[in-house]
Amino acid sequence: MWVSGNFGQLGDLQQSIVATRTGVEGEQETWRAQTNQLMEAWPDQAGLDLQSFSEAADNFGRVNGEFLQMLGVATGRANEALQAALNTASRAVNG
Repeated sequence: MWVSGNFGQLGDLQQSIVATRTGVEGEQETWRAQTNQLMEAWPDQAGLDLQSFSEAADNFGRVNGEFLQMLGVATGRANEALQAALNTASRAVNG
């Protein structure tokens, strides 16, 4: 049985996913704060249009965050499965 994998790359990928999600969430908070200020300043159609766009951006951000979370979980599971396969192979070789 041959088991090969790079735990470091999987770990780095998982950290990158978490950092990306954190960065996106921070940008969304900034966007939300700025949008709220602009909507207060523009109580006309432009403000309503901005509010609609902002709601769509929030929905996209929420779905994107869920996607990144699932990707991070999948990466962690891949790492666990690789470790389990390595342990099984090691036991088979070492008896």
